[in-house]
Amino acid sequence: MRSDSRDYSGKTVEEAVQTALEELGVRREDVSIEIVEEPQKSFFGIGGKEARIRVELIQGEESGGSDKESPAEQILGTPDEILRKIIEIFEFDAVIDSKETLDETSLEVWGDNLALLIGKGGSTLDALDFLVNVCARKRGVRKRVTVDIEGYRKRRNSRIEKEAIELAKRALAEGKTLEMPATGSANRRIAHIAIRSVEGVWSESVGEEPQRRVVVHPKNEKSFT
Repeated sequence: MRSDSRDYSGKTVEEAVQTALEELGVRREDVSIEIVEEPQKSFFGIGGKEARIRVELIQGEESGGSDKESPAEQILGTPDEILRKIIEIFEFDAVIDSKETLDETSLEVWGDNLALLIGKGGSTLDALDFLVNVCARKRGVRKRVTVDIEGYRKRRNSRIEKEAIELAKRALAEGKTLEMPATGSANRRIAHIAIRSVEGVWSESVGEEPQRRVVVHPKNEKSFT
C-alpha cells in the first residue's frame, strides 16, 4: 500500500466510501478509490466480511472538474500564506502559527476579535478550513490542512470525541443502536475517528443534510443478509 493511501471498510462499498470522504474531509472527485474486497454475506450469522476500499488523494491539478477557478482558488502560496491572504481580505489582524506533521499541516490563528472567523457553532471556521484546503490542493499540496482559531477547533473536537466515545460505549453495553445529534461533516468525521477506538462497535452517517448524523451500532447487530 502506498504511504499516501488509506484503507476503509463498511457494510457496503458505498458506506466505506462515505466514511472515507468524511474522515478525510474531501469530495469524491478529490480521491481515487480502489475496491480491495467486496462485502460477503454471512450464513446463519456465521462469517461474512465488510467491504474494504483503498483511498488515495488526487493531487490538485490531476483531479477532474471544471478548468475554471474562482478568485479564491487563484490564491498562490503555502497553506499558511493562503490563509493569511484570505484573512487579510476580511481585514483581520492576526498571527498564524504553522506546524507540520507527516500527514497534516496545522494552522493556528491568534488575534483580537476573531469571533467572526469562528461563526455560530464553528460554521465560518469550517468554511475557512474547506476553502484553504481547496486552494492548497489547487497548488498541489497533498497533506490535509487543518485551520483553528484560538484553539476553538481543539476544544470542540475534544468535546465531540468524548461524546462519541461515551455513546459508543453505551451502545456496546446496552447492545443497541444509538445516534448523535445532527451535525456538519467536519464534526461527523471527528466522531467516526473517535468511535473507531472502541472495540465492538461500528458507525455510519445517515440522513440528509442538514439532519445528517452519526449512528453507532454494536457489531453483533450487524447483518450481511
